[in-house]
Amino acid sequence: MSRIKARRKSVDYVSSFAELQEMQANTFAYKFCIPLFMLKNLAPQETKTRMITSIFNVTNEFAHKRLKILSDNVHLS
Repeated sequence: MSRIKARRKSVDYVSSFAELQEMQANTFAYKFCIPLFMLKNLAPQETKTRMITSIFNVTNEFAHKRLKILSDNVHLS
């Protein structure tokens, strides 16, 4: 393998690893800012995005994404 191909391949790995780390950091942020144990303590009608934004002081988009992560995890189990 030529040096150029080897270097390009290593750059691809670094890029993929960096993307993985970014995804993991984002997931951590969602779970840290809106913890599952606190979501479970809310009444079912309070789990709407608007209520979560006011309780946890996050944006609508952030709350919506956290609820999507939660529902995806529930469907996987």
